[in-house]
Amino acid sequence: KAFNDSMQAVCHQAGIGTLQTGHIKHADRAIQKTVRTYFRDPSCLTDIVRCRVVFSTVFEMCSWIEFLLKHSAVGFLPDHELVKQEENESMMRARQRRNSLPARAWRDRPLHAAASSDPSSATTIYRITGIKNRFEDNFDLSTTAGYRDVAFNIEVGWLSEGGTVQFLPVEAWHVAGAEVHICEVQLHITKMHIESTRTSTHHKYVKWRNLLTR
Repeated sequence: KAFNDSMQAVCHQAGIGTLQTGHIKHADRAIQKTVRTYFRDPSCLTDIVRCRVVFSTVFEMCSWIEFLLKHSAVGFLPDHELVKQEENESMMRARQRRNSLPARAWRDRPLHAAASSDPSSATTIYRITGIKNRFEDNFDLSTTAGYRDVAFNIEVGWLSEGGTVQFLPVEAWHVAGAEVHICEVQLHITKMHIESTRTSTHHKYVKWRNLLTR
């Protein structure tokens, strides 16, 4: 729910996109995909927590992506940047100890979901770790039975207390000892999405997927 709420905030601030909340991936499908696609390595499964954002046009989708990229860390840090980050985090932890500032003080920082209407004031709380662009000209449509969308893998870090989840800025994840998880956001075009979600269409897709053991 916290991730869906956060993506709803992105849609609201960007002024485009209709969020469709996603359910947790069913255990049987998660196991099936892990075995069939990821050679029994569950760490490769990045769509257990997911949601959809639907757009009328590709132009709207691109505008939404641009907004997300402006307020996200992208990719993993190279080794020399990781060393620098660890040094900065060590200094920050030392400063917190001197000031008796608990790590959970990050809860009091303004977060993206509660940011002002000015996007430039939003805190970076997402790390984009992967993108599947099925609209690319060279994308092999035989792998999706002709369907096209864009899927983002987005990593978030959080602390939880009393049943409440609070997302943290990326730079605070290690300092605050946050839990982290990679989620998936699927971006769809309305007309294609309506057709793909018809019961008969989905059943045909599942049969096709099972034939290919995917």
